[in-house]
Amino acid sequence: MTLGLFDSLQPVCSHVCLAAEVQESRGTWRERLHTWKDILRMEKSAGQLNSTNAKYVVEFDMKEVEKSLRKDVVEKLPETEGSRALWIAKRWWRYRPKLPYTYFLHKLDCSEVAAVVFTEDLKRLYVTMKEGFPLEYVVDIPLDPYLFEIISSSGVEVDLLQKRQIHYFLKVVIALVPGILILWFLRESAMLLNITSKRFLYKKYNQLFDMAYAENFILPVGDVGDAKSMRKEVVLGGDVWDLLDELMIYMGNPMQYYEKGVKFVRGVLLSGPPGTGKTLFARTLSKESGLPFVFASGAEFTDSEKSGAARINEMFSIARRNAPSFVFVDEIDAIAGRHARKDPRRRATFEALIAQLDGEKETTGVDRFSLRQAVIFICATNRPDELDLEFVRPGRIDRRLYIGLPDAKQRVQIFGVHSAGKQLAEDVDFEELVFRTVGFSGADIRNLVNEAAIMSV
Repeated sequence: MTLGLFDSLQPVCSHVCLAAEVQESRGTWRERLHTWKDILRMEKSAGQLNSTNAKYVVEFDMKEVEKSLRKDVVEKLPETEGSRALWIAKRWWRYRPKLPYTYFLHKLDCSEVAAVVFTEDLKRLYVTMKEGFPLEYVVDIPLDPYLFEIISSSGVEVDLLQKRQIHYFLKVVIALVPGILILWFLRESAMLLNITSKRFLYKKYNQLFDMAYAENFILPVGDVGDAKSMRKEVVLGGDVWDLLDELMIYMGNPMQYYEKGVKFVRGVLLSGPPGTGKTLFARTLSKESGLPFVFASGAEFTDSEKSGAARINEMFSIARRNAPSFVFVDEIDAIAGRHARKDPRRRATFEALIAQLDGEKETTGVDRFSLRQAVIFICATNRPDELDLEFVRPGRIDRRLYIGLPDAKQRVQIFGVHSAGKQLAEDVDFEELVFRTVGFSGADIRNLVNEAAIMSV
């Protein structure tokens, strides 16, 4: 054992009472040697204390101090005895002596305790005395249900040693780590699933025209000659049928135009009031020609989650891979209107459409004629005056076709088409109904016939 002396602030060595009864040592010679070393160290410390006036004597177990110092790499224990005492005095809070629990209760009963501080786990007390030396002790707390009541009744200041903020931070981090790992795993799984699904969709797109259930694609069924003509069931005015025949002749033998140096129609614009048959013309063209037909609505390019430019490029890419083919876009004013450039997303879609309409350089090296010439673009709108002039210029839109309201003769034919298969009264005369339906479109007449059939049920 070694002796270190402290005053409350400055260590002053004064006096040590050393009583040792030297008995015959037992054990090995190494144990006897250590025992004599301790006795000599204590006598040396006692000699240093004889010339001082020490009031208190505090004994330290230097082995415990050195054991604690092994954890502290920065600070080292001084070698000399006097400097050791000063060093320990400055770090007194680290080496508080332990006080037995029963003796602590006795001090508490004698009102000698000034304050107590509980550790966060409530297993230890840091006790501060009102007077005496040392002023601070450490008490190990047993399971005593009356301890808080005794301390409260003694009027002692009580506090709780809070954990450092780093402890709470570590707790939060440890609590969040499993959730973060789960989210990361789900994200990686979603990315892997997304990549797999993209590969699957790309493969399906390549095989799209070999299947007959694609929603936005109309595929040829059987031989064109065996297909049932829709001309008797579709009533359209103007030069619609002439344009249809012209397109079918070109798609049947495009080389006759190329050999003569003729560039055929690249784009067709259908305009007219709502319900006059613009979309119906596109459906008729797909069945009459027997060629692959890609169709979409202009609103799909602005409201879809996928960018409109990507959808435009994808649509034309599919059409070129299966050329000769048709591309039909209804409500083209949604992406090619005059105000389309004001919205960045619509502007990107519009520029992608313009780039696709311009197409690649014309060459006869692929499929005997240009891929762009093998795809005819058809669009429809109710407001042709609102289209961008850059879009409707020749070279992109080469043919404009106006489909107006049906005349009297056409209205009679439309009545006959929509009333087929329905039981009519004997006094029904379509010739008389024609004069009452001036200004009706084909869709209006179909709705009129359907409403009459509903009322007759």
